[in-house]
Amino acid sequence: MDEVHMIGKLADMKDEFYKHSLMLSAITELLIEKGIVSADELQARATHLDLIGCLDALSGQSH
Repeated sequence: MDEVHMIGKLADMKDEFYKHSLMLSAITELLIEKGIVSADELQARATHLDLIGCLDALSGQSH
C-alpha cells in the first residue's frame, strides 16, 4: 500500500471515529437526561466491560 493511500485511509478512519464518538455522546446524554440510566451506572458498566476485555486479552479469548 503506498503512503498516499495509507494517509487517505487514516483520514477516513479519523472521520469515522469522530462521527461514532459524537453519536455515542449524544446517546449517552439522552439516556441520562431521560432517567433510563445514571452516569454512575454507565461508568460502572464501562469499567466492567474494560475489565472483561483485559481478562480476555490475558487469556487469549475473545467475545
